[in-house]
Amino acid sequence: MKAPAVLKRHSTKGVRQACLDLWTEIKIQHRHFSSVRKAKQLQNAADLKLHLGCGPCIKPGWVNVDAFAAQADLQLDLRERFPFPAACASFVFCEHFFEHLEYPNPAIDFLKECWRVLQFGGTLSLGVPDTEWPLLSYANGDPTYFNLARERHHPAWCNTRMHNLNYHFRQGREHKYAYDLGSKSWKALVSFLWRDARLFPA
Repeated sequence: MKAPAVLKRHSTKGVRQACLDLWTEIKIQHRHFSSVRKAKQLQNAADLKLHLGCGPCIKPGWVNVDAFAAQADLQLDLRERFPFPAACASFVFCEHFFEHLEYPNPAIDFLKECWRVLQFGGTLSLGVPDTEWPLLSYANGDPTYFNLARERHHPAWCNTRMHNLNYHFRQGREHKYAYDLGSKSWKALVSFLWRDARLFPA
């Protein structure tokens, strides 16, 4: 009997999933420490532009960071302390990554690190999915959000409004927290570090 069959026969789905999760974390750790060593060449850098959670969207002239993107400049685990000196960056850009962090931590730790590496007067541009829109669309019977989500973003099995809402909140197991522009949690989270923060709809 082959090893996978033996493992499946003598373990539960929960244990097998936990083993897969552990293996994923081990690979992330390996890439992270390798990139921490690589980042030492930036210890004296100034006026960096950091693109955090870049995925496949590489910005020329920026330091592109993503634990899962082979094409990124650094494959860092952004739940950890950034391997950059304080006040080294003029701009931190992060789009559709922040919602993948558990709230309150490591979400708050991530913001603290953004604050630490930003220069005085620097800019943090942080984009997350707006959760108010799908909830209001559901409550008001407005199909606009659901039609757009099915056309552009959600898998084919999301063929009911509740499927779409669940996918918005969960995206498999990837989304960890949902935000909206007017939520107290979002305003408190951002103004916790940035008293002069300004929030804009996408």
